[in-house]
Amino acid sequence: MALYRESQKENMYKKLLFLIKKTPHYLPFLGLNYFREKIDFKFFSGLGFSIFPSLITILVTKRCNFNCLGCSSNSPSYTKNFNEKKEIGLEEIKKIIDEVAWFRPFIYLNGGEPTLRKDLIEIIKYVKEKRLVCALTTNASLLNKDLAVELVKNRLDFLSVSIDGPEEFHDRMRGVRGAYKKAVGGVKELSEYKKQNKTNYPHIRLASIIFPNQVENARHIIDLANSLEVDEIGFGLLMYYPKKIHTLQKIFVDKNKTGGLEPIGLEVDDNYKFNFFQEKYNEFLKYSGEKSKMPIYFAYRGYQLKKYFDPKIFPNKNSLCLAPWNSLLIHPNGDLGVCQGFCFGSIFKGSILKQWNNNKIRVFRKSRVKMPFPACFRCNEGQKLKF
Repeated sequence: MALYRESQKENMYKKLLFLIKKTPHYLPFLGLNYFREKIDFKFFSGLGFSIFPSLITILVTKRCNFNCLGCSSNSPSYTKNFNEKKEIGLEEIKKIIDEVAWFRPFIYLNGGEPTLRKDLIEIIKYVKEKRLVCALTTNASLLNKDLAVELVKNRLDFLSVSIDGPEEFHDRMRGVRGAYKKAVGGVKELSEYKKQNKTNYPHIRLASIIFPNQVENARHIIDLANSLEVDEIGFGLLMYYPKKIHTLQKIFVDKNKTGGLEPIGLEVDDNYKFNFFQEKYNEFLKYSGEKSKMPIYFAYRGYQLKKYFDPKIFPNKNSLCLAPWNSLLIHPNGDLGVCQGFCFGSIFKGSILKQWNNNKIRVFRKSRVKMPFPACFRCNEGQKLKF
């Protein structure tokens, strides 16, 4: 377990140095965000108020060329029914960036598959013109030499590419043959181009899910990351929820008049039993400590793994989540939300910051302070799970 703590510390330290060196104008805002998370939240979270979001995720599209199991963009399956006409345009995204640029949030471009947007580079270019940190998540299926050149040229800060495991397993999880080869080839293309141009842009993360029944797949990610010479590895535990969560969440929403109806992760039967062995996980931790050439980040920061993989156990009231206070999610149609499919406004209904503390979102925040919602069951996107 010492490896776990060391990797977390090393990873955070490296990111902080990167931000200070490349974006010194962020220092006052990093300090303010630290103050908010350590002090402000403790005393004022019960009011449901937040000064501003430090992270803004723009879902630039819901379209995707993959069909991944357990994907949050595929919960529910309206991804397949989403069409390009519903997406906010480049000029509307620019207006969003103009409005929020003064308080220096991190801008995270996500989807769907963002590279399906023909104006993606124009979006990145505009974010960087405003001197904001810009991150992108992609399945890398379209990450060719031309795109790699543009990402480097426009100084994208962070790029995250997900690999689930060895080729056969990855392709099965992504629902597309050849997905692994395309992703690996794209990351290799970008990594080599960075090296040729002696640049740190973008900082490349290889992200992966640790599946309880295939913990050994995570070793493959370590070896692959070493061979591709990426900058860091990010491991998350499988996010999942039992079928009954749908019913429980609806009851919760009806009773509390807040919350969304979209739990994140892979749906499993209520009595499903994962084939998880702590010993295999410990062996993986040891292997990663000995073999990894780069920092490793673990999204789940607890040690109660057997309880984590028990669908009958709910998170307890001490499962803290800062996401509703720190993170704003902008949907492709302009809706403003945080998680669970819950929306509290729209970019077409006035100032984003005024809506950021409207009554609807404050009720959501105050409810979340008291306890996790059923839809929070195994969400690790900002939540510190405890059992």
